[in-house]
Amino acid sequence: MGFRNPGVLSAVLSGEADFGLLAYCELENALKSGALEPGKIKVVSESKKPTELCSRTTELFPNIVVGAYPNTPSDKAAAITAALYDMPALKNTYRWSYANCFDSLDEVAKELALGPYQYLQEWRPEALWQRFSTEILLFGALVLAAAWHIFRVNRLVALRTEELRTALIEKQKLSEKEKESREKLSALEKNGLISHLSSLIAHELKQPLGAITNYTAGLKAHLAAGEPDPDLVNHVLDKISQQSRDASSVIDFVRSFAKPSSPAGAGTVKCDPSTVAQKAIETLKLSGNFSGEIRTDISHTPWCGADPKGLELALYNVLKNAAEACGHVSKPCINVTIREYDGYVEFSIADNGPALTEDDVHRILQTRISTKREGLGLGMKIVENIVEKCGGRLELQRNQPSGLRVLIQIPIEKL
Repeated sequence: MGFRNPGVLSAVLSGEADFGLLAYCELENALKSGALEPGKIKVVSESKKPTELCSRTTELFPNIVVGAYPNTPSDKAAAITAALYDMPALKNTYRWSYANCFDSLDEVAKELALGPYQYLQEWRPEALWQRFSTEILLFGALVLAAAWHIFRVNRLVALRTEELRTALIEKQKLSEKEKESREKLSALEKNGLISHLSSLIAHELKQPLGAITNYTAGLKAHLAAGEPDPDLVNHVLDKISQQSRDASSVIDFVRSFAKPSSPAGAGTVKCDPSTVAQKAIETLKLSGNFSGEIRTDISHTPWCGADPKGLELALYNVLKNAAEACGHVSKPCINVTIREYDGYVEFSIADNGPALTEDDVHRILQTRISTKREGLGLGMKIVENIVEKCGGRLELQRNQPSGLRVLIQIPIEKL
C-alpha cells in the first residue's frame, strides 16, 4: 500500500503494492501529463458526481491527516490537537477538523482483502482451488463414483426384477400347461395310455424341476452371502429359464404323445442324431445321478426323421436306466454308439451292470414290470411307444460280459 505520488503509481504498476491512495484528481493529472497510460490503473468502487471533475473512491478528505498511535501520551495528543484547532484557515479555506469516520477506506481495504482483511484471500474461489484442487477433484470423483454405483445397482435391480417377473410368468404358464396335461391324462385313461403318460411325466419333469430347485437354492445362498456377482446371477437365471423351457417342452411332447390316433411318423421332422444324443448325455451329466464313464462312438450319419424332443427323452430314459443299472459296480461305464444300419440310424446304449438272463430282458419290455425296487415299471414301454411313433424299432439284448444293450433304430430322412 502506498500513499504518495509518484511513488504510489510506480509501486502499484510494478506490483510492489496492491493498491494506493491518491489525492483528488492526481490520477487524472497523471493521465493528462502522459505519466500514466490509460487503462493501466483502475479506480476501486469509482464514484463521481456530476459537479465533480475527477473520480474518487472515498469521501473527500484534506490532503493531510494527522493521527495518533495508541501508545501516544494523551496529554501530548490533546496539546497537538488543540494547537491544530487554533491554527488559522489554510489555503482554499480548509481548516483543521476532527475526522471521526474512515469507513469508506475500511470498505476499500475489505474489498481488496488487504491489511486487517487479508485473511479473506484464503477463502476466495481461486485461492481455495489452488490450495485444495487435489482434494476437490478426489471428492468430485468420489461423488461421481457413488452416483454411478447407485445408478448401476438400481439398474441391475430393475433388470433382475423384470427377469424374475418373466420367470414367474413362465412358471404360471407352465402350471397352466401342467393343468391341461393332467386333464388330458384323465381323458386318456379310457384308452389305456394313462399309465404311460403319468410315468413319462414322472420321469421327464423330475430332471428339469429338480435342476430348477437346485439353481434356486444356490442363487438364494449366493444372494444371502452379500455382494452378489451380476454375471453369476444372470448365468443362474438363464439356467432356470432353460430348465423351465425344457419342462414346458416335455408338457408339449406329452400332449402330442397323448394322441392315440396319430399314425406312425406323424409330427416327425429332420433332425441330427448326434446333436440329439449329445443333449441326452449332457442332461444325464447335469442331473448328477451318474458318476461313471460315458464312452461315445458317434460316426457321421445321415439325418433321421423323428420328433427331436421325443427322441431325446427316449435316449435320456435309456441312459438313466443304464446309469441306475451299473451304479453299484466298481467302475460304472456306459457306451453310446451311433451308426447307419440298413436304412436306419441306429443308437446303441450299453452298460456294464449286473448280468441278465433272456427272461430278464423279456420282462423289461413288459408293461409294469421293473427290475428296480423303486422303479415305476414303464420306462422301456414309454421308450418303445416314442420310437414307434417315429416309425422306428426298439430292441434289447444282453450285453457281454454283463449288463444290457438297447438298440433304437430310427428311419433315415429321405431327401
